This record gives sequence, structure tokens and C-alpha cells, in this order.
Amino acid sequence: MRKSLFAASFVVLLPHMLSAQQIADSPQTAPRAPSRLIAFDIPLVKDQRTVRLDRIQTINAGSAIAPWSEDLSYDWPVPRFHGAGRDVRADVQGGVFRALESNKTRDIRFVDGTLEGNLSWFVAGMNGFFSREEIPEALSGRHFAATFTRRGYGLRAWGGFKMGEFARTFVTVKAGRGYVEAKGENRFDASVDGLDPTLLYYERFDSTVAVVDGQVRLLDGRLIPSAAVERNWYRRRVYSPNPTVTGKNSFHDVIADLRLEVVPWPAHDFLRIVLSGRAAFGNDDRLLFRNEMPSFLAALRLASSR
Repeated sequence: MRKSLFAASFVVLLPHMLSAQQIADSPQTAPRAPSRLIAFDIPLVKDQRTVRLDRIQTINAGSAIAPWSEDLSYDWPVPRFHGAGRDVRADVQGGVFRALESNKTRDIRFVDGTLEGNLSWFVAGMNGFFSREEIPEALSGRHFAATFTRRGYGLRAWGGFKMGEFARTFVTVKAGRGYVEAKGENRFDASVDGLDPTLLYYERFDSTVAVVDGQVRLLDGRLIPSAAVERNWYRRRVYSPNPTVTGKNSFHDVIADLRLEVVPWPAHDFLRIVLSGRAAFGNDDRLLFRNEMPSFLAALRLASSR
């Protein structure tokens, strides 16, 4: 009787035992990589790389002066919006900022945006920026004061080859053309009669760019390193026969950007940390047109992914 009961119990329990064993023996399924990411970055560093006040205040043709650069600390950090899907990504940063250098105020407004997408293996994109900087009383005398104003803008577009998905792992190789412009002038106080704005420089350059960039997900998405290397060539739109006075007719630079996105708590992946580094080689004259991120930047990222 006991043997019959044992046999019947074994027959009833055998399917459940096999199911449990199959689950135990099967490999654990890794979390599925997101197909969409929307993020807002709040930098913990308030610096931006720019040209020093010495260069801006000197009345001379803009790029004829060595582009002395420095990391200038704003009153608050520069926020950044980032969005990525399988076949499209976008970045926007900018705002209104103020910095103090040598007891002079630098009021800065800028916006910088990038949009990129692909169809099959072909990828195309564009980047544009606009910036305006004012320094009240950059020049002053017994009976006058002048505000320095620098305006810059640029636009470039590119096409190339892409493998992978922007929100996951990808690599792109692309090249394109663009245009950048900067204008610097002193505007005298309205109370001073007979003094018109003084143009210090008006720089217009055509540009060519080649870029290789990519991203990879490691440790089930807990670490997401990415890198981009770009080379830029700039050529003056109106050739100058006397570069020693008007500045260089052409120059180039190489910029390498490295970024590591860390998800410290996978169960709460809306909170992340982004560490960024930048190295620039060649000429720094691009700082005449726009400010840029410092050599190192740490940011808190608020993200939504699915």
C-alpha cells in the first residue's frame, strides 16, 4: 500500500520537479537594454572653457592675438538635455549665465543643439549654436565707458555610416561641412555723443569636419562608456593677404571627448552619474566663436528609459 501511495505521489510530483529543475538550470535572463532614453544633466562643475579677458579687451584683429584660454566659472552650471532612440538622438544645452573675471562681469547667453538620425546604415545630422557675450565697461575713461559685445553663431551638417542603435550600442563614421562667424565690437555709452561702435573683428570661416564616435553598454547597462574624436578644418571665407594683421587664413584642431555614464543603483536607474573628459589638440582659435565644456565635467543625470 505504501509503495502504491509513493508511486502515485511520485507520478503527480514529477512534472513539478522537472519544471523547477529546468528553471534552476536555465541561465538568468539579462535586463533588456532600453530602446529609448530621455535625460536631463545637472553639472556639478560650473566651469566653461573660454578666451581670457586680455584677448577680448585688446583692440586688434581677433585671431591675430594668441587665443589665451582658461576655465571660467559661471554663477550656475550649464544644463543639458539628451534624448536617444533606436534611430535618432538629440542634445540641447545653454541658458543665461554670469561670470566674474578681473573684477569685470561677463554676461553670457548661448544655446547649442544637435539632431541626428539614420535610415538603415546611412546617418545624417546637423549642429547649430548661437552665443552672445557682453562685458560692461570693458573700456573706460574719464568721460566715456564702452561695453564689449561678442556674437558668434555657426551651423554644420554631415552624413555617414552607422551601426547599432543610439540608445544602446552604436558606432558612426561621418563627415560634413559648416560655417562659423564671430563679431566683436565696443559700444560706447549712450550719454557720449559722436562715438560710434568700434568693430574689433569680424571673422567668417568655412569649416570641414570628420567624426568617429560610438557607445557600448557594459555590465547589463550599469556602465555606459562612449567616445568621440573629431577633426575640424577652418578656412577664412575672404582670404587675407596679410595674416599677421587679420589673423590666420586657416587652422585646424582635433578634439577627443570621453564619457562614462554610471548607474549605481539599477533598481533606481532614473538617477545616474555622468563623468566627461575633453582633450583638444592643435589650434584653440575655435574659442573665438564659442565657449566649450572644460577638460573635466561631472554631472548628475535624471533619466527615463524604456
